[in-house]
Amino acid sequence: MRIHTMSRRSAAAMAFLTSLGWSISAAAATITARTEGQVGGVAHQDMQGPATTGAILSRVDFDNATGIDLMPPASALAAQNVDGIAAVRVDGAYTAAGDNQLFAETRWTETVVNGNAIPVAYSYIFFVVPPKLTLFDNAPTVESATSCRWQIEVRLNGNILFQSEAELSGGGHGHELVTSGTPFGHRFFTDGAGLRTGYDFGAFESSLPLGIYNPGQSLTVETILRASSRTVEPGRGARAEIGDPLDLDGVPGISAIIMIDEPLAVSSRSWSAVKSLYSR
Repeated sequence: MRIHTMSRRSAAAMAFLTSLGWSISAAAATITARTEGQVGGVAHQDMQGPATTGAILSRVDFDNATGIDLMPPASALAAQNVDGIAAVRVDGAYTAAGDNQLFAETRWTETVVNGNAIPVAYSYIFFVVPPKLTLFDNAPTVESATSCRWQIEVRLNGNILFQSEAELSGGGHGHELVTSGTPFGHRFFTDGAGLRTGYDFGAFESSLPLGIYNPGQSLTVETILRASSRTVEPGRGARAEIGDPLDLDGVPGISAIIMIDEPLAVSSRSWSAVKSLYSR
């Protein structure tokens, strides 16, 4: 499925830099979205892309199971647009035992060429909405092996530049949260009945230096989002989410852009204006 969205922030920032005489020559970003799962012995997968325009949505549904709100279907969703906005979610609860797994992934790859007459420093600026991990357990007195995970990875020219992830496992009887990479902070929550427990993570934003590139040199940035879950016992389930894949404009999981760092010819006031464009 292809969706069509446009990032006003990206267009405005590029227009601003162009008005100052600076060139960001970017090849069209390449995007992919992939989902797959196995529920009750039934397997589905959906690969969207590679694409270089608009946005794509990958989705697999399983009518033989529900989400953790007990409404069918269980599902895995991944949405990505060419402007660096993406979201992923997996959500499933199961009445029968079995190796039930869900997976969602997005990839945004953009190559930028320095089209200026002098060396230029670039930065990757991004914002992540609060990720969330939730366990569903209808038999909290029995030990559970249910697990769910979210992952974010940024690569520069094939090398990992930024990484953060969290995995929640267990159930109502007890759980374990394991995090690695850059910390987002987290807060425990539970519903009144104790059937759903989990963690809300903090929002995160950062500017990562990409280095200085001579005229004609290029750099490639790849951003990867993943969400996954696994449940083997009946009466259990899990949800992992970064944003809402069905509402990229309203709840983007990650929003990213490659920008020229403040050059000497640009005043601090002008750079503040660029940053204000990003924050809109």
